[in-house]
Amino acid sequence: MFDDASLYEQPTPLSNEWGHHRIYAPQAYPNIRCALTLPLVMGEAAAVAQQFPICWRQEGAGVRLVALIHMLTPEKRHLAPMLSNYPLIGQAYPFVVPDEAMIERQLVVFDRSLADSPTDIGAPLILATGRLSKASIIRARTALQLGRAMAGTERLSQELQAAGFLEPWPLNFDLGHGVAFERSDLFVLSAKALTDPALFSFVESYGVEAGLFLPLHRISLFRASQLLAQAKRAVAAAAAGSGRAAAVEEVLGA
Repeated sequence: MFDDASLYEQPTPLSNEWGHHRIYAPQAYPNIRCALTLPLVMGEAAAVAQQFPICWRQEGAGVRLVALIHMLTPEKRHLAPMLSNYPLIGQAYPFVVPDEAMIERQLVVFDRSLADSPTDIGAPLILATGRLSKASIIRARTALQLGRAMAGTERLSQELQAAGFLEPWPLNFDLGHGVAFERSDLFVLSAKALTDPALFSFVESYGVEAGLFLPLHRISLFRASQLLAQAKRAVAAAAAGSGRAAAVEEVLGA
């Protein structure tokens, strides 16, 4: 299974015994709705970079390619709607992105996470006929597409790190009203690497997809200012709401 402990809570092999289970829009699930970062693959960069900064998140001794979704605290809902340029791993949820072994075994796994904020009645996971529902088929196919592409992206990421082409991307912002956002586990392609002939040889070995991905990654970092502005507005709105609530309590208590 594609391993992301922060995303999947109860990965469960799909079988007919879960025919009673329903699935909902991805944002109905807290681990998608509140995710600070979501993994992605190189092929998504052109779409994802239109809305989110693309960077690498440190995981143990390695790194994983991710999109930075928001700059709020983890328990807060992010501000981005589920658009077509949202990372596919979120669109596929609750289906789990398979690893190579799962693909070979044709094993389909879904996450039995509780949808704590559904906006509709959802869709059945499995129909009474024993076949997957249309919603399940769409998400399962998306997860499979990601699984087939994930190994190449992870290999590229580790080799970029090993070659010294990545540098830390520390984020430390004052959001106002005593709230701050700080991350020290993110990395980006260094500006110095862009003029290093070794990088061009490296990209050439990976082909056109990598050649298109790296510039998109650097351009996407400008989206951080958009996330910062959204976070500041959210904090200001929350502070104003708290202030109004306190004023009402004071009046009622008088």
